[in-house]
Amino acid sequence: RLAKMLVVSTVFRCLRPMLAVVCGREFKDPFVSDPRTDEARLRVAGRCCSDQLLMAEILNLFESACDRSSAEAYDLCNRNLLNYNLLNQMKSFQNKVLDMVSKAMTPYHAKRGRTPLQPFLMDSSTWDRHVELVRAVICSGLLPNVARVYVRSSKKKMILRDGTRVSAQMKSVVQLDNIDTCDGFVCFHELIRTTQLFASDLCLARPLAVAIFCGKVERCEDGLLCDNWIRLAADKELVNAVLLVREAAKRSIDRHVLGVGLGSKSAEVDLQAVLRALTGQAGGETHYHVEETSILSLPRADVAPAYLDDMYYGRAGGLGMGRAQVSDWRYGMVPPVPGGFNGSAHGA
Repeated sequence: RLAKMLVVSTVFRCLRPMLAVVCGREFKDPFVSDPRTDEARLRVAGRCCSDQLLMAEILNLFESACDRSSAEAYDLCNRNLLNYNLLNQMKSFQNKVLDMVSKAMTPYHAKRGRTPLQPFLMDSSTWDRHVELVRAVICSGLLPNVARVYVRSSKKKMILRDGTRVSAQMKSVVQLDNIDTCDGFVCFHELIRTTQLFASDLCLARPLAVAIFCGKVERCEDGLLCDNWIRLAADKELVNAVLLVREAAKRSIDRHVLGVGLGSKSAEVDLQAVLRALTGQAGGETHYHVEETSILSLPRADVAPAYLDDMYYGRAGGLGMGRAQVSDWRYGMVPPVPGGFNGSAHGA
């Protein structure tokens, strides 16, 4: 999962935060043990709704403080109950991961020999400030591990594909109380069973990100069916647009892995198509070309899916959550397919 995130983030030019994500899995919790730790964790996280983005923010703040002075770095850690020595180790480990990624990217080495790390990092991180793009890339590695967030009887729940209820780990910043009901999905790294079922390392997933990076998408009567269980309501025009963006994403990854067509006009067009679809640029709607043949319009990536009784196609053609095929099942779900998770997001 982490390797896939690194590859996809290099393709979509948001590598820097993924290095921090790898560190977050390799090392223990950077917060010290203290009664105020949970409060500090939520303060640093803000509204990111992603354990991975929290780690990226922590390392970004720490590196910036270290660049100014050691005293500022110590002060940052003291104010936010962070472990200075552990963050120093993470900072060094990031450079090792970066070196590994640069060596693995054969197109760069075939053309330039050994790639200097900092220029490679800068070239591969020009879009790392687009939060929704980074979130989608994280989800591309976590899928098909995804839970559906829904509301019933004024209570929020996270439900897996087979209908099992799952909870976030206590230290996660992605708690149901922090998730808007319109957000729809949460991806996770793995499941842990103790007295109940918990998910670790969670990340909020927008419907459009799921549609683009899930393993399998099929047209259905009312929109799209993702991985045989997630139904997204959409009109025909939006369905066509989403499928074209999926193809643009796949072509972009294939080009980068194979080292074919990099830097071409069509390659840049595909990359821009995915970026604009996920970030909802240009005042709520995005107009762009795919393979220079179609002009598409997509709504903002955060258009709210509906939790209404009637099928909802979204404002301005946005993605909505479809009613289940069986009335007893929750919105957005169809009866589970035997065998559990059986898809994997497309990629290299």
